Amino acid sequence: DPGMPLLNLIDEYDRIHEWKIPFRHMVTIVQIAHDFDGVLDVLRRSGYDVSDLDAIGQRSLNARNWLSKFAPPSVKFKVQETLPVGVKKLSQKQKLALGILADEIGRKKTAEELHDEIYKIAEEVGIDPSDVFKAVYVALLGKSSGPRAGWFLVSLEGNFLRKRLREASKA
Repeated sequence: DPGMPLLNLIDEYDRIHEWKIPFRHMVTIVQIAHDFDGVLDVLRRSGYDVSDLDAIGQRSLNARNWLSKFAPPSVKFKVQETLPVGVKKLSQKQKLALGILADEIGRKKTAEELHDEIYKIAEEVGIDPSDVFKAVYVALLGKSSGPRAGWFLVSLEGNFLRKRLREASKA
């Protein structure tokens, strides 16, 4: 995909110039939020300082432009408003993992903690971590892959996330 090298280049630029909000995360945020206020809400949930509104506005505009002009389909997603039908095809262990993860939402604060929790849950349930990640994406996006899980999960509103994961665990 021709758009991915550009995203990787921006990641490298971010590491050198130490942007407060990684571009890759902003790409996720603008696909979750419906407007600029939504972007600010997601950033707050993710633990970012939102005082520089101009910089955030420009960064979110750049992310939206990259998505519309260069992003490969594998990077694009939409959080489904209703439970995707694909959850019915998840294994019992995947559904169990989603139920356990739902209970952890709100207890784990950071993206890294949530990401690590997925690995712990996979071990507890006795399945490969990739199967838990897939279940998360199917429950939320209706497809088997998505953005970096920890950052994605902390970006979503907690009540919505808990409800959706519980609903998927019982499907």
